[in-house]
Amino acid sequence: MWASDASRFKVETAFEYSKFNADKDKALPWFCQQKDRLKALYPEMSEFRIHRKILRQSGGDLENAVKSRTTEQYSAEDIINILEEVTTRTRIGSSRVDLKIRFNKPWKD
Repeated sequence: MWASDASRFKVETAFEYSKFNADKDKALPWFCQQKDRLKALYPEMSEFRIHRKILRQSGGDLENAVKSRTTEQYSAEDIINILEEVTTRTRIGSSRVDLKIRFNKPWKD
């Protein structure tokens, strides 16, 4: 049970505003913190639903990249490993775009 509605609102707001950013967040602490918040808010929620809600917080492209690499029954360990793999091997989940890489490519003849 919550001490007050204000403390519940604070945890809900923290969950909603915590989006995964590969430039400043590490997958393991971010995922565990989000999971702890959801467990505190909804103790009866299934692991599958918790994982789905957390993936939605990771952003569209990153969420899609993780879902395309997993099966229907994925564990927290699977999600964390895939998040780390995707963010280290690609620019997905990164907030900044390196314009030199994107626009300064030599012309092909």
